[in-house]
Amino acid sequence: MCGGKTKSTIFGMHECVTTAADITDAKGKMGEASEELSASEVRVSTAATTLQKAADMWQPMFGKAGDPVAADLFQTAKVYAGELEKATTDAEKIVSETSELDKTADAMASKDFKKTEEARGAEATVEDMDEAAAKAIAAAEGLEKLAKESSPE
Repeated sequence: MCGGKTKSTIFGMHECVTTAADITDAKGKMGEASEELSASEVRVSTAATTLQKAADMWQPMFGKAGDPVAADLFQTAKVYAGELEKATTDAEKIVSETSELDKTADAMASKDFKKTEEARGAEATVEDMDEAAAKAIAAAEGLEKLAKESSPE
């Protein structure tokens, strides 16, 4: 256990011996979650693009042919494609966040975690990486659901 002049209780102590391993573990979990999210984002983005292109092609044809019901269905498809695209944009933001945290973790590799401030910074980064991994997993699950709905097998 490590502490410092400002850590006066057991609750203020930390395990500086395991901090580097904690960073590595959190980085690995976050990386796996981010990769899963990226793969899901590609599937949903492809579905959105395909749906949008098909609706763009067919809606005018049915509109000109005097079939407003079919034309309206293709308009609904365009709206849904937009919803899919928004979900992929949100996923890209999470992937970007994980990428930045990955860089932060790499920069900490040379830190001396026996120093209180550096240990605190590392602990905060581990917490941020854990939160980002949880967000990435939840977003990937949501995208997978959208992928199944938008392009069933």
